Amino acid sequence: MSKFYLSFLIYLFFVSVAYANNDSLKVIYQNLKTSNNINRLNRGLLAIFESRYIPTELSVVPEDYLLYAEKSLKISEELNYLEGQAEALLVIGLYYWYKGLDYREKVIEPKSLPYLERAAAIAKNIGNIVIEIKANRAMQKIYREKGETRVSAETLLPIYELSNKVEQEKAGKSETNANKALIKELKKCRYFLATDFGNIYIDANEYLKSLKYFLEALVLAREEDDTHKIAYSLNNVAKAYDKLARRSKAISHLEEGIIIAENNKDLFCLALLYNSYGDVKFHLNEVVQANSYYTQALAISDKVNNLPLKASILRNIAKVHAYNNHPPQALDAYLQAVSIYEIYAPRIQLVDIYKELSNIFFNSKDYQRALYYFKQYTDLKEQFMVEKLLKEIIEIEKEKQLEEYELLKKNYALAESELKSQKAWQSVTFIVAVILMIASVLLLTSFLQKQNAYKMLAKQKEELNQVNKLKDKLFAVISQDLRSPLHSLRNVVALLDAENLNSQETKLISEKLNEDLGATLGLLDNLLYWARSQMQGIKKESQIINLHELIDENINLLSGNANKKGIVLINNVPQNLTPAYADLNMINLVVRNLLSNAIKFTPKGGSITFNAKLNKEDLVEVSITDTGIGMSAADQERIFNTKEVLSTSEEAISKGEGIGLGLLLCKEFIEENGGEIWVKSEIGKGSTFTFSLKTESKDKN
Repeated sequence: MSKFYLSFLIYLFFVSVAYANNDSLKVIYQNLKTSNNINRLNRGLLAIFESRYIPTELSVVPEDYLLYAEKSLKISEELNYLEGQAEALLVIGLYYWYKGLDYREKVIEPKSLPYLERAAAIAKNIGNIVIEIKANRAMQKIYREKGETRVSAETLLPIYELSNKVEQEKAGKSETNANKALIKELKKCRYFLATDFGNIYIDANEYLKSLKYFLEALVLAREEDDTHKIAYSLNNVAKAYDKLARRSKAISHLEEGIIIAENNKDLFCLALLYNSYGDVKFHLNEVVQANSYYTQALAISDKVNNLPLKASILRNIAKVHAYNNHPPQALDAYLQAVSIYEIYAPRIQLVDIYKELSNIFFNSKDYQRALYYFKQYTDLKEQFMVEKLLKEIIEIEKEKQLEEYELLKKNYALAESELKSQKAWQSVTFIVAVILMIASVLLLTSFLQKQNAYKMLAKQKEELNQVNKLKDKLFAVISQDLRSPLHSLRNVVALLDAENLNSQETKLISEKLNEDLGATLGLLDNLLYWARSQMQGIKKESQIINLHELIDENINLLSGNANKKGIVLINNVPQNLTPAYADLNMINLVVRNLLSNAIKFTPKGGSITFNAKLNKEDLVEVSITDTGIGMSAADQERIFNTKEVLSTSEEAISKGEGIGLGLLLCKEFIEENGGEIWVKSEIGKGSTFTFSLKTESKDKN
């Protein structure tokens, strides 16, 4: 919950303070002709946006602030005043972020990002580390709100290291007023950077690392003697301890924070602390006390009029009512929270919210509204999955273009080298007649080399053309392969929405919807694995694998699909078989794909059997035999051939045969782990897929 309302920092401005600041800035704005006044205006605006009481309502952020910053940027550009440009761009970026336009317009790329990126670039160019840090901090918060935790961390890490380095360098120099001011500002920045890193690791479930940074922020807050930051950091430390199940530590930090917040009348922090206290009590199964703390937090949030914080607390109260089996009270609290979330929350956070709300309505037997929110959940989740796939495809495109560029560059250098060599030999033959015969031989040799080089270039060009054709075919097939299951899912949802179904029919169709969604997710998993393998993005991590247990896990996972067709799944792999030594995730995907295919192509009442043995070469051979439809010799040659698979016709795909990426992945992953895979099959008599893996002793040898 923390990253939802932390992105708004604290809570509403005091409106009177906003108007007073606006009046003073207006005077500077009207005389904006020098770099000195530009600095005064920019820093006045930054001071407002960096205040503890950041506005979250559109009406409280005067649009004059945007007008002031845009004029400051224009005049700074006319004066070629780079520091003024960087500060003005930072203000504009913060304005759009605090305005909340990125969330209300539901845009994929926030409007504030381009301004913040320009501000960071200019600040870095002129050596203004403070503006560079502030711009990058704002960007990483936006990336976190979009759910891009990795990008957020990559944005934050360089400036965190840079701030530490510069602070240490300045501390060793003369204690001038400028140095003291910079060190003080850098310490403030480091507090916020440490807090940001703590939140990033909370999102990534790395709670020990999160605790490390939150404790660092607490130390910096105590050094600064800022009671608000101390109370805020104590709450963060308590959250990390709660995640680590060290509840007594969490409570001691919360109680210290509550005392500080009460003494300083810091209502925002007090609401945060009571809300976190409620979380700890809930995790200790002290539900009555948890509800008491949540109720106190809600009352305080009403006083400070902080809607994002209020929504988070309402969600916790709904959780308590659901735990106590009070559906009406849970729904009332949750709907209040959702009405706020839909205005202020980043899109990615709505995925879990819609799912939870659908579950509550379903448990209350309100199937119509349960279905509505389930559709909202699946539509939004599907949108993010497609966006993720598109990003993977774009990365593949970039990689291919880079390879093509490097190849052309290499060939150009080769041709240029050959041309220079030819000119050199021509000069020698012209000047030195005595060695005419030798020069002729050398020229002939050079000519032949050039011919070979051009032939090689033509061949490489043809290979590139073939790769591009395969790539185009792949994208076309992917579109077809994804369209069919997704269209099926939409038809099932439309049926649920349009018809008046009883609970039994709703349950049956929901099971069908879940089955189709599982099939689609499985397809997307294979596509993403294949895309990453083509980009060499998957690293092998070998370990000892108990094949009997691995196959049992996959049989349990897919037994539901087999039972529907009356197919018997048999695991004859000996429990004492010598373990394989390979990458667990890769081999797990191989077994799952082979078993899924066997179930798919085995008629009702059939059987699927796993066997394994240690062969003469000290390799483990695993086979999966089905009583399915079998395949022709031509199909056996085709299924492990990349070009043949990518040439799958659209007619075959429309019949449900699929593109066959699963078997390509099986082949790549088995070969990556030093093994082989092959198939024996006859039409009408079933198929046996066999693959080999190294043992630990074989791998070491």
